[in-house]
Amino acid sequence: MSSPTAPDTSASHSSLDSRKSRKDTNDGDGSEGHAGSSNKAEDNTEESKEKRPNFIVRKAKSLWTTLDLDKPTLITMFRAACAPTIALAFYQSAAVANEFTTLGYLVAIASILAIPIMPRAKFLQNLLFNVLATCVGAALSLLAIWTGVQARNHTQPPGTPATAFNSSQAAVSGIWLFFEIYLINTLKSARPAVFTFPGILTSIFAVVSMTYSPSFPTIAAGESFARRLLIAFLTGFGIAAGVSLFVFPVSSRKVVMKEMTGYIMSIRGLLKAEMSYLHSLETVDMFRETSPAAGPLKAAVAGLKALHGKMSQDLVFAKRDFAWGHLTASDLGQISTLLRQIMLPFIGMSATIDILGRVAEQQGYKENDEVDDEMEHKAVEEYHLLMKSLHEPFEGVAGAMDEALEHILLKLKFKPKAKGKDDVEEKADVVKPGEDGFAKYFEEKVNAFYKSREVSLKEWCLQKGIGEPPKTFSGQVDWNKALELVSTVTRQRTQRELFVALYMEYLMWSAGQAILNLVRFADTTSTAKNRLILPGRRRMRKWVMSVFNPDTTPHDDSGALDQGAAQAGENQLYMGQAYSGMKDPEHKTAKNMWEKFGNIMRKFPAALRSPHSVFGFRVACGVMSIGIVAFLRNTHLFFLEQRLFWAAIMVAISMNRLSGQSVFNFIVRIFGTALATVMSYIIWYIVDGKAAGVLVFEFIWIFCAFWIVVKRPRFIVVGIISSVTSVLIIGYELQVDKIGEVVAESNFQVYYPTYLLAPYRLATVAGGLFVAFLWTIFPYPISENSELRKDLGTTLFSLAGHYAIVHETVRTRVRGEEGSPDDKKSPGQRLEKVRLEVFAKEMLLIQTMRANLGFQSWQLEIGGKFPKEIYSRLINEAESILSWMALIAYASKSFAISADDGSKDEWQLDFLKLLSGVETTSEQVSSRLALLSNSVSNGTPLPPYLQPVQAYNLDDKLQMINKEILSINHIAQPGYAAFAVMQIASRSLIYDLNKLTEDVKSLVGELDFSFRFEKNAGAGSANTSGEDLSNKQSKND
Repeated sequence: MSSPTAPDTSASHSSLDSRKSRKDTNDGDGSEGHAGSSNKAEDNTEESKEKRPNFIVRKAKSLWTTLDLDKPTLITMFRAACAPTIALAFYQSAAVANEFTTLGYLVAIASILAIPIMPRAKFLQNLLFNVLATCVGAALSLLAIWTGVQARNHTQPPGTPATAFNSSQAAVSGIWLFFEIYLINTLKSARPAVFTFPGILTSIFAVVSMTYSPSFPTIAAGESFARRLLIAFLTGFGIAAGVSLFVFPVSSRKVVMKEMTGYIMSIRGLLKAEMSYLHSLETVDMFRETSPAAGPLKAAVAGLKALHGKMSQDLVFAKRDFAWGHLTASDLGQISTLLRQIMLPFIGMSATIDILGRVAEQQGYKENDEVDDEMEHKAVEEYHLLMKSLHEPFEGVAGAMDEALEHILLKLKFKPKAKGKDDVEEKADVVKPGEDGFAKYFEEKVNAFYKSREVSLKEWCLQKGIGEPPKTFSGQVDWNKALELVSTVTRQRTQRELFVALYMEYLMWSAGQAILNLVRFADTTSTAKNRLILPGRRRMRKWVMSVFNPDTTPHDDSGALDQGAAQAGENQLYMGQAYSGMKDPEHKTAKNMWEKFGNIMRKFPAALRSPHSVFGFRVACGVMSIGIVAFLRNTHLFFLEQRLFWAAIMVAISMNRLSGQSVFNFIVRIFGTALATVMSYIIWYIVDGKAAGVLVFEFIWIFCAFWIVVKRPRFIVVGIISSVTSVLIIGYELQVDKIGEVVAESNFQVYYPTYLLAPYRLATVAGGLFVAFLWTIFPYPISENSELRKDLGTTLFSLAGHYAIVHETVRTRVRGEEGSPDDKKSPGQRLEKVRLEVFAKEMLLIQTMRANLGFQSWQLEIGGKFPKEIYSRLINEAESILSWMALIAYASKSFAISADDGSKDEWQLDFLKLLSGVETTSEQVSSRLALLSNSVSNGTPLPPYLQPVQAYNLDDKLQMINKEILSINHIAQPGYAAFAVMQIASRSLIYDLNKLTEDVKSLVGELDFSFRFEKNAGAGSANTSGEDLSNKQSKND
C-alpha cells in the first residue's frame, strides 16, 4: 500500500525544486526584501505540499491497519470478485446471450454461491455436492413438470387455448414445490456441514422451476426451461472452479500449514505470557490482587484453544487434498498430535491463576479484611520466595524452548531461513535454530532443567528448615518427623506449596519433552524430497462414509477381541457396556433377520418426527405461504411479473431453527440488501450504464464486500447477500441491454430500470425475510434457551463418560496393562482413541454453546429473564473440568510401565505397586455429572440431601499403607511430580464440580420438601416439623 505512494511523493518534491530554481533565477535582480519574502512564501508552499502527501500516507497506513489487510486477505477478496465479474462479462457475448436469454444473471449468482475462495479440498467437496444436488433437483423438477403437464392434458377442456392457466397443473406443481423444499431443508438441517450451500442452490432451482411450471403447456417447453436453468447453474460452477483452481490457488494443506505456523507462534506468545505471569508472582500479593499479567495470559490461552479447534477441523480436508510437497497426510496428522501434546502442559500452567485463587478462597484470605494478618503475610512471602527460586531455571529453559520452536518452523519449512552472513566464531560455540545437531543441544537444555529441579527443591527444604537432604535426595529424611513440631495448618500449607512447585516444574519439563519430540520429528521430515501426494483409498473411503455419518462416535469397537488372539495364548480383552452404544429401553437386541429389518423400518418414522423434519416442514410452509400466489389463477401472472419468487427463495434459504439467530439474520440480511441497493445505484449510474465501467465498479464492490466474509465471519451473511443482490440487479440490467426489453419480458417479468428494480428487490427480500421470521416463531418458537439447555445436558453427560475413560486410563497405566503404543487394538490405544474423540466432541459442544449464548440476546424475552449469567458460569466450569480431565490423563503417562521395562527405579516400582492397590481417582465424579446432566436435560430438580463430592486424598491413603513412599527424599522423582500434578488437578476438578452442582441447583432447583418455621423474635428455638405442619394445616383449614 505504501509502495504506490512513494513515487508520487518523490515526483512532487522534484517539481517543487524545479519551480523553486526557476523562480530564484527570475528574481535574482530584485531587492533583498522582495527576495526574502518570496523565498518565505515559497518555503511555506513547499512545506504545505510536503505535509499533504505525508498526511495521505499516514491515513492510508492507518486504514490498512484498521482493516487488518494483508496479502492473503487481498488475494482472497480478489478471487471472490473474479468469478461473478467473469460471469457478467461472459454474458456480453452474443452467443452466450442467445443460449441463456433471460437466465444469464443466474450464472453469476451460482458462481458466488459456489464459494470459490474455499481451500481446494473443501471447494472440490462443495463443488461435487453442488453439482449432484443441482442435477438431482433438476431431475425432480423435470418429473414435477411432467406430472403437471399430464394433469393439464387430463383436465383441460377441449377448445381451451394451450397457454391458458390450468388449476390442476398448478396444484401438482405446488405439491411438488412443498415436497422439494421439505426434503432439501430436512437434509440441510441434518447435515449442515455438507448440504448448506447445495441446499441453497437447489432451493433456488426448485422455487424458480416450480413457480414457472404452471406456464408450461408442453413437456418440451418445460424441458427447455429446465435445461437452460441447469446449464446456467453448471456454468456458474465451472467459472467458480476455474477461479478456485487457477487464480491464486489455495490448497487445504497450505491453509493448515499456515495455521500450524500460527499455532507455534501462539505457543511462543503463550510461553512469554507464562513467564511474565510467573515473574509477577515474585512481588504481587497473589491472594488479594490480580496480577496485571493474568489478563494477557488468559487471552493467549483462549486464542490458542480457538486456533486448535479450527486447525482440527481444517486438518480433515488437508489430509484429503492432493499436492506437491514433502509432508504427507500422516505427517500433518502427527504434527497436529505433537502440537496438542505441547499445548496441554502450557494450558495446565496457565491454570496456576485459578489454583492460587482457590488457595486464597479456602484459606479465607479474600474474605478477611485484616491487612496485618501474620499468617497471610507469611504465606505470601513464602510464595514470593518460591517463585524467585524458580525464576532462573524457568527463564533458562523458556529461552531454549523459544529457540526450539523457531527450529521447528525452519525444519518444517513453515518459515524461510533468514539470509545473512554467519558469525564463524559464534557458530563454533552455539548451535542455532535450523542447524543440524540442535535436537541434541535442546535435549541437553531440558535435561539441565530437570537436574536444576533438585537445586531449587533443596533451597526450598532449607527455607522450610526441614533439613538439607543429600544431593541425590537419597538420604533418609522423614517428612512427618521433620514437620512434627509445626502446627497442622503450617504442615498443610507447606505441603501445598511443595505440590504447587512440583506442579509447575513438572509441566514445564513435560512441555520441554513435548517440544523435543516435535524437534526430532521435524528433523526427520526436513530431509524428505518433494513428491506428488495423493489421498489413499482408505482415506477416500472414510471421506465417503463421513458424508452419510459425519457424527463420529466412540463406539467403533465392541465386545471382545477375536477368538484367534485368545487361542494363541494372548490375553483376551473385554470392553465395557459403553463401547457397544446406548441400549434401547423399549426393544431388545435384534437376533434374526426379521427383527433387524424391523429396526431399519423404524428409522423412517423416527426421521419424520425428528427436529430436522420439523424444521423442513416449517420452511416448506413458509415458502408455500408466498408460493401459493403463483398457483392461483388470478395471481399467477402477477407473481411472475413482480418477481415474487425471490421472496419465496429468501424464505427457503434464510430460515433458521432458533429464534435468536432468526432475528439476528433478519437484521443483517435487511442491512446487506439495503447496502447493495444503494451501491447498485452508484455502480450503474456513475458510468451511465456503460457495460465496461459497470463491470469494473461491480468488481470493486464485490471485492470490498468479501472483506466482511474474510475478516468478520460473524457477519458473513452481509457480505454474501450484498454481493448476490448487486449481481442480481446489475446483472439483470446488463442482460436487458444485451437482449433487449422484448426478449427480457418473454419470461413474464416486467422490465424495470435500475432506480425501480433496486427498491423492488429490497421490498421482495424484506417481505421474504419477514415471512421467514414469522414461521420461525409460529406455531411455537425454538429458542436458544432450550437449545442451550439441551447442549449443556449433552456436554455434562459427555463429561461423565470422559471422566470414566480417564479413570480407566489411569488404572490401566498404573497396573501396567496399557499394552504397546504401536498396537491399535491394545487397551491403551483404544482408550486414547475414544478419549480424543470425546474430547473433540466436547470442545465442539462448548463452542456451540458459546455461540448460542451470544445469539440469546437477540431473541424476544417473554416472561422472566433468561439466567444468562448462570449459563455462562456453567459453560466456563464445564470447560475447566474438561481441561482438568485432559491434564490428569496427560500426567498419568509417567505411570505407564510395561513388563519388560527396566528403566524404572526401585522407588517408582514400589510406588506403582501401591497405586495399583488403591483407587487413584474418585468414581463419584462420573455419577455426579450424569445426575446433573439428567436434571439439566429434563428440567427436573436435583434429588434432596445431595452432598458435595469430597476430594480424593490419595496421598493420605498411600501414607497409611507406607509412610516412606511420599517421603521428602523422593520429591525429585518424575513420578512424584506427576503424582502432585494429578492431586492438584483432581482437587481442582472436584472444586469446579461442586461449583457446577451449586449452579445447576440454582437453575433447576432441588427436590426439597423440608420446612422450617421461625418463631417470633426473642424465641430461641423453632417448632418441630410436626408442629409446623399442624400449624400450616390449621391455617389452611
